[in-house]
This record gives sequence, C-alpha cells and structure tokens, in this order.
Amino acid sequence: MEGGKAVAVDGWTTLTFADVLARSNDVEQLAVPYSTDPNDGAIRTQDGQKGYLYTSTLVYDADADTMTDTATGTVYSDTGDGAFTSASGE
Repeated sequence: MEGGKAVAVDGWTTLTFADVLARSNDVEQLAVPYSTDPNDGAIRTQDGQKGYLYTSTLVYDADADTMTDTATGTVYSDTGDGAFTSASGE
C-alpha cells in the first residue's frame, strides 16, 4: 500500500494506466467475489481505478418460479422462453 492505495500484490502484475486503457474491455469484465456467498455481490470496476460493490436486487422464488426485484417489488414470471417478464411486459 502507498498513500492508501494498493500498488502491488505478491504473485500478481500491476498494470500501468496505459496497460489498463489498452485492456479496458478485459478490466471492465473483471468481477471479484466479495465473499464465498454469491448473494454478497462482487467488486467490479468501470475504469480500473475504483472498485464498486455490485449486488443483485433480484431474488428467485423456486416454489413460484418467479424473480422479485427487492428494490421495486416488481415480480417477474417465467415466460417459458428463457426469460422472466413482469405483468406489465417489462
């Protein structure tokens, strides 16, 4: 750590800013699990400089075969075509 920033980790290669820009698609696809529980989310980055915790707001109900958005309360039902759709068609 230097000045509150991680600058190296044993066994890993630190990328320069130019390296990050050259590999931006790869960097943006990285997802580091926050814990062993997938419901805890993953750390991701949009720019290779700052990480953000991404968590899902969707909860699957196996008995009802629905997904519910915990932020909005919207319930999505299995369409039978590999998708879940709300009553309003969303």
